[in-house]
Amino acid sequence: MNLAPRLSAIATAALAALATPLAADDAANRALVERVFAEFYNGRNVDTLTEYMAEDLIQHNPAEPNGAQPLAEFFEQEFWSKGLIMNAEILRVVVDGDMVFTHSRWAPPGSDDPWAQPSLAIGDIYRVEDGKLAEHWDVVQFVPEDGSVNGNTMFDGGNWHAESEEVEEANKQVVLTYFQEGINNRNLDALDAIVAEDWIAHNPTEPNGLEGLKAVFGGFFEQFPEIHADTKRLLADGNLVVAHNHYTLTEADRGNDFAPGSGATFDIFRLEDGVIVEHWDVLQRPVPETSANGNSMFDGAGLYNYRN
Repeated sequence: MNLAPRLSAIATAALAALATPLAADDAANRALVERVFAEFYNGRNVDTLTEYMAEDLIQHNPAEPNGAQPLAEFFEQEFWSKGLIMNAEILRVVVDGDMVFTHSRWAPPGSDDPWAQPSLAIGDIYRVEDGKLAEHWDVVQFVPEDGSVNGNTMFDGGNWHAESEEVEEANKQVVLTYFQEGINNRNLDALDAIVAEDWIAHNPTEPNGLEGLKAVFGGFFEQFPEIHADTKRLLADGNLVVAHNHYTLTEADRGNDFAPGSGATFDIFRLEDGVIVEHWDVLQRPVPETSANGNSMFDGAGLYNYRN
């Protein structure tokens, strides 16, 4: 597969693009999600949840019920009444149309230690409809106790900056190539054109650098020769792209949202001039084989419908 012409065009578009301001609707959707974090998750005010969430909220967290009021009751009964309290700090926000993604750190109140125990890395996507949160997906991962092989935390790193819509769409294609060629087609050489040699890793088990990434992928392929990334949702905002993926371990499991041993991830990429320079992720494995709300972690609105 000759990637050079397309990648050259991507780089040219990126260099020529003028940054665009955040659209009014995007700003309103972002502000809505930030209010939910501040007033419900951190403020523990259940009344605000029914104000900001649709009464018939569709839930994709396997443990949580559908509906705004049932969700409020779930948090009250399962967490807050038992003294299980964490505050959420939003690190990154990606707004793409009616979808808002947040990358957040959850830790005991007052803790600013990125390795605090217990603490969580969480990725959330919220779909906004008629000024309320109508649908929600998330991936939850415990922050490991033993730190990181790359010297970075799961949360620090580069920042967002605006890009044109053309660059955002081009960046999505770069990320799809990363999954299609680098993982699904086992073509590690394809990464040379789209991943910086000094790429910065925030997965605690992965080294920095392109060669380290290739080594990790090679280990995956030896352990799981049929591993496959099914990209369910793909969001771009400025220089950031978020992929919502379902990883299956065998060919027979592809297309089964409840496949035993499979994993859910949010992968967050920072791109500069059409090249991936930094990566964060949140991994939840295994995907539960049942769901309290009747939905999977992957179905619902906004499916990208990418298949390889």
